[in-house]
Amino acid sequence: MPKFLRTLPERGFRRRARAVAVLFCAVCLGLAVRLFFLQVRTDGFYADRAQGQQLRDTVVPADRGRIYSADGLLLAANSSCWTLRASPREMPEEKITLAAHGLAEILELDEAALQQAVAHSGRTLELLQQAQAAKAGRNLHNDVTSEFYEVFVTHTMLGTPQAEQYARKLLADIEASPMGGGTRLLWAHAVPFYQAPVRERLNFSAENQLITCDMNADTLGCYMDPDKPFESMAARLVNNIFNGSAQHRIQRALELCRMQQIDGVVYFCQWGCKQTMGAAQLFKSALEAEGYPVLLLDGDGCDRANTMDGQTATRLDAFLEMLHSKQEALV
Repeated sequence: MPKFLRTLPERGFRRRARAVAVLFCAVCLGLAVRLFFLQVRTDGFYADRAQGQQLRDTVVPADRGRIYSADGLLLAANSSCWTLRASPREMPEEKITLAAHGLAEILELDEAALQQAVAHSGRTLELLQQAQAAKAGRNLHNDVTSEFYEVFVTHTMLGTPQAEQYARKLLADIEASPMGGGTRLLWAHAVPFYQAPVRERLNFSAENQLITCDMNADTLGCYMDPDKPFESMAARLVNNIFNGSAQHRIQRALELCRMQQIDGVVYFCQWGCKQTMGAAQLFKSALEAEGYPVLLLDGDGCDRANTMDGQTATRLDAFLEMLHSKQEALV
């Protein structure tokens, strides 16, 4: 057999081996170049990225400083405050007690003073509950500013003698109001009291009456026991209609509509309030299924720059006209 025939397989193997070696060297060279690029050329980028996964910059706004009146009275000052949230609403009794002890440690309040404040809160909420019930069928010449400012009484001022005095006078005023007349409205969420179209249509109007705002009825029916101040405070937080599912707020709105003979509901989609805006369609569907028309009205109860007076006027007028037509058809 010729010699060159015996070397053909050997030559083919050597060619394949050289090709594999060249490929291996090319891969190693590519990895070396990539490694050089990562460790030398872009080392700072990846170091910053790694550090960014562990550290985060947060902008802490500076204190606004103290604000004084012209006669030197301190009107506003900086102070630390706690934001407490309890969830879910359906808590067993032992969980409420646990939350109460947590509140006790955080607040560091004098127990005697706290019991007195809880007693004021209990009497105030009871008077407000009676006031809400007394609104049924009465002709209330209410105004949007007073209704919105009542939020301070039912929240910030709750527990003070002044809040209890307000609730007592409010009940007396409502009970002295005449019966009958007008289209009765429930307002859900913040009332844009400064907006002209809202004031012009609802302020002291016998025809279009703002009966109540659901923010003033978020903890009605909550019993406050002065002998158990921390438990009472915890229960009021947990049982608030704005805590947990939107169904709690929907059920409270239905209770108010039935109690106060409401003709229609204005659901105010407050700019930036994700909870309210997110529940809008659920709220509207649930109440309209029970026969209460709902107007979803966009706006801002805090910032005039986000208000649209023309749109507000048009939509309110159309909604009120629809309610009037519905009332006339029932006569």
